[in-house]
Amino acid sequence: MIQRIQSLYFLIAVALLALSFASSYFSFKIDDISYDVTYQGVNKLLNNVTTEKKLMFWLPITLQILALIATILLFKNRKMQVTMGWLSFFLNLGTTAWIYFAANSFFTSQAGNTGSDFVLEMGFFVHASVFLFIFLGIQGVRKDKKLIDSLNRLR
Repeated sequence: MIQRIQSLYFLIAVALLALSFASSYFSFKIDDISYDVTYQGVNKLLNNVTTEKKLMFWLPITLQILALIATILLFKNRKMQVTMGWLSFFLNLGTTAWIYFAANSFFTSQAGNTGSDFVLEMGFFVHASVFLFIFLGIQGVRKDKKLIDSLNRLR
């Protein structure tokens, strides 16, 4: 199960998604007030951290982690493993788009025409790099399925 390269790709994707819980996705500063976008939502960084706008980014990320763990455990059913891989891929695509557009819309509504910067943080790149590992995992499952089908033809 884990010795297969596609399972390692899916496991790396799970680890990266878990790592994205510990980091921020975006940061910006409006009128000398710093904001930070994390899995909880938009946080205002003043004397103490307060959540300005609650967004449940943690929910689809948790669903992605569960779907990827299910994908790893479905190693005997390759067709279902590919389906779960694509479900995880599109769930990651939707979550990444939701995080970006929600943070950008909050930024533009608060900043207006001021010269504030909207900075991509490491957490966003970590979350976005999961695409690559899910896709590599899906390709590995397909290659494995093709190899087994060719062996069945030889029998």
